[in-house]
Amino acid sequence: MKFRDHLFKLNCLSILGFGFCYASATQAACVVSSGSPVTTTIPMNIGNISAGSGMATGTVLARQTIHGYQDVSVKCGVNSTFAGFRFEGGTLLSSTASGEIYETGIPNLGMRVKLYDGAFAPKTYPGTLQNADGSWASRIFSASGYLKVDLEFVKLGDIPAGGTINGSILPRLIIYAASISNPADRYTVANYGFGGTVVYNTPTCATPNYQYNLGSHNVSVLPTNGSSTVWTATPITLTGCSIFYGNNSGANSSASYQITGSNSGTPTANSLTKNYVNLDFLLPSGVESILGTTGLISGDSTSSAKNVGVQIGYDSSSTNTYVPVDLTSTTTIRPNIGGSGNLTFPFAARLYRYGDQVVSGKINSSLIYVISYQ
Repeated sequence: MKFRDHLFKLNCLSILGFGFCYASATQAACVVSSGSPVTTTIPMNIGNISAGSGMATGTVLARQTIHGYQDVSVKCGVNSTFAGFRFEGGTLLSSTASGEIYETGIPNLGMRVKLYDGAFAPKTYPGTLQNADGSWASRIFSASGYLKVDLEFVKLGDIPAGGTINGSILPRLIIYAASISNPADRYTVANYGFGGTVVYNTPTCATPNYQYNLGSHNVSVLPTNGSSTVWTATPITLTGCSIFYGNNSGANSSASYQITGSNSGTPTANSLTKNYVNLDFLLPSGVESILGTTGLISGDSTSSAKNVGVQIGYDSSSTNTYVPVDLTSTTTIRPNIGGSGNLTFPFAARLYRYGDQVVSGKINSSLIYVISYQ
């Protein structure tokens, strides 16, 4: 099919009283030799996502891969044909090396489009070189190349609360061909708009205080330096957790949509990455870490026992087998997609002798735990 037929003009001049006319031709701007352009509104089938403040700025929280309709071959003008990507509409937030970022309706959550080769829109690609026979090549807009893009929602800063992204406020992506000799005369190969909604929420849980009694023991149960009592379960259970929807921050985590025509296509369910719930310990005033990364802490200022501390362990295998933890490291649970309610970190504690001479007495100690979400 032809984007524009050849045009012939008849120009008439009068010189020294004699009139004559001549014909001229203008070259067609762009010609499609195969495939069909498409204009479509793509439903966002990302669904619900959740991410917390622990996610780094710049993280992609939601992603949908859009697969093109069909290959389109285009020639433009008498020179090489280049491919271009630009936006129409929407509210521009910023323009950086990571592309143009557009408003989504949720503060500090922006929208951008990633292209087939990892670059970001807007972008133009240079014209093709001539073929070996001296003819100039068409630009092929491949369904799995130029016409395949990722719609991404990226964290720009602290996101204060959840909300809903409505596709109607997002810009349209225009994929076009043009000639180097006449770049303003563009031929639209694909016009992608976006519809539907994406729901974003920030997961939260209640963080109760806990107090555990490790019991009374005779000093004889700690006969040597390095001896300990048996573990006592001291779990930290977060309660009333909101739904953990997951997000697309992981590699190859994406929803997808195969365009099959104008305003038609086949969605594929979102492949989500589980959220992270992270627990970190802080030492309160008067409590010290002992023996490095062994999970051993001292008693506080009210303690009278000497050379005895409290060791913290963790059951990572769900077999009631506790291993001393490094209190400077983060302990992480990854809730199931769609999970909610209570979430338990299976910690335990025991008394541990770390000196040559044990002095009997009471021992009181404590830790502060801090929860963050990704």
